[in-house]
Amino acid sequence: HSFGELSALYSAGWMDEAAFLKLSAARGKHMAHASLQDGDTGSMLAVKAPLEKIRSLIHDEKLDLVLANENSPDQGVLSGPTHQIDAAKKICRKHGMTAVKLPVAAAFHSRFVETAAIPFQEDLTQISFSPTAIPVLSNTTGKCYEKTVSEIKATLGNQLLHPVKFVDNLETMVQQGVSVL
Repeated sequence: HSFGELSALYSAGWMDEAAFLKLSAARGKHMAHASLQDGDTGSMLAVKAPLEKIRSLIHDEKLDLVLANENSPDQGVLSGPTHQIDAAKKICRKHGMTAVKLPVAAAFHSRFVETAAIPFQEDLTQISFSPTAIPVLSNTTGKCYEKTVSEIKATLGNQLLHPVKFVDNLETMVQQGVSVL
């Protein structure tokens, strides 16, 4: 998930190699320079707890954080300002939740990387997409990408700002009959 969405679009033949390499480099460059308004690049915190419990913690403790990665029904990643992540780590421990601060460059998949998303959206205007019969799942929606070029660019362009719905991706695959057997 996350960067893998670009790899999936390329592997499914929706874009050519030159476009994949251009977008990969641009995404990395923009994300490396992402920062919050006060210069804090933000942080992320992996939390081992049911997703609903993590959502409740954000709400009940009035944390300025988002559940940026829904990795499994019992594990998610919070994203936001560093001081809020540090506070969330203490609160999680107080509630008996395992919480590990991740060594990341920014508060990914949240509004806090808008400074990366805006130029990435501009980069997408120069890219051609040609959807194939191979479906590609969106981390943002948890569903398959729409096949219109404008929808592809809108979904991919906003992916940096929105939480990764990996659990929803897996549920969509199961609904479509995907298995490892």
